[in-house]
Amino acid sequence: MNETLRQGIVVIIYTAIISVIGFLGRNSFAPKVIDGIFGISNHVLKEITKKVDSGYSGTFIVTPDMKEKNMQILFFAEKEQTVKITIKGNFLGTEPAKFRTFIDNQPWGNSRELPYVLVHGDITDKLKFDEPGANLHVLKLIPEELGENYLMVLDCLVLVYNQ
Repeated sequence: MNETLRQGIVVIIYTAIISVIGFLGRNSFAPKVIDGIFGISNHVLKEITKKVDSGYSGTFIVTPDMKEKNMQILFFAEKEQTVKITIKGNFLGTEPAKFRTFIDNQPWGNSRELPYVLVHGDITDKLKFDEPGANLHVLKLIPEELGENYLMVLDCLVLVYNQ
């Protein structure tokens, strides 16, 4: 038998076997049985119900010559929802840079010095719900004095979890 013909037959047989396996695997009940044994779908569904309802993000770059240095993220959260923030900040310059954090126009903690990292800081108890538009909230980051030739970069993420 010719070598080219033999290789062609092998390729055809290999393709046919792969096609049959793919067709049977897609239409079989094996994935359902495996899921029933290990409970993967139940785990995924339970995690989805605990996960994030919405997320808001912003990247802010501040230089000394900017006129408006207030950086803010407006977000929606109801009273029963948990709200967590993540902030990662860095700077270029010779002396440390600092910024202040405000939640619903109230200061949250003292000045924070860069570089700074906060992961999933819970701000739920800092939110104000007693004013008109009570479900709209604001996270403000306000830099303190920046030296000449400074550059401040703040990445922020606000996660609002399901009730």
